[in-house]
Amino acid sequence: MAELRKGISEQEACLVLYEEVLPDGDFRDVLKVVHDSKASVPVILFSRLADWDEYLAAVKLGAHDLLRFPFRTGELQSVIDRALASHPLSTS
Repeated sequence: MAELRKGISEQEACLVLYEEVLPDGDFRDVLKVVHDSKASVPVILFSRLADWDEYLAAVKLGAHDLLRFPFRTGELQSVIDRALASHPLSTS
């Protein structure tokens, strides 16, 4: 989470891609860091175990989308394109 906090605070991130198996937090922690930073950065989650309830929880907490492994490259690109289009980069 420290690396995410640093990237968000230094405005280095325009998109967060998160796989659920990192040792220092889960998707709820990631979404909280992004929310608390007040950054307009879309978060896309990846999961091997995602079910509909987990998807709804993630979106309710602010995730742009949750993709379940395995997914197609085109599917990922489409989700990234939509996420970036809905969160324009700040020019300030």
